[in-house]
Amino acid sequence: MPEGPEIRRAADKIQRQIGGRVVDEAWFAFPELAEQANVLEGVRVDAVDTWGKAMLLRFANQQVLYSHNQLYGVWKLHDAAKPPSTKRSLRVRLVADGRAASLYSASDISLWHAQDLKQHPFLSRLGPDLLSHSLSRPSPPANRVANGGSASSSGPGFPVTAAARSSSAPW
Repeated sequence: MPEGPEIRRAADKIQRQIGGRVVDEAWFAFPELAEQANVLEGVRVDAVDTWGKAMLLRFANQQVLYSHNQLYGVWKLHDAAKPPSTKRSLRVRLVADGRAASLYSASDISLWHAQDLKQHPFLSRLGPDLLSHSLSRPSPPANRVANGGSASSSGPGFPVTAAARSSSAPW
């Protein structure tokens, strides 16, 4: 089963394959998605992102294709005219400028509007993804430095106290 870093590497490869390009053809195996394929055709792939083990293909029209590989899913990248030889079941195929990104064997696939993505049943339970989301450490409160502490004298997010400064804590 692929883990977060493997999904991130796959996303980077998909980004190089079709990212920044306009989708010429979108195909879905599942009927509820197949009827929405035209929503992605003629639209640029803005970014390929991850959130945990989920792959998120973001489009210029604010649509987001969510997929989770689960145990068997795999993205294969290929020339659109030369599909890969595989016994796997094709679930999604996106073609842009003669390049294709095809998802095989995954069953957790859905199309979302970007503003609704945080309501996704899986994604709504996750915190930030360190491999994809920009995170920053909050600035220390002004009173920490004023009370004799410094931004570097405590661990991340821990207040500086006299006891902490005199302890043998590793931070």
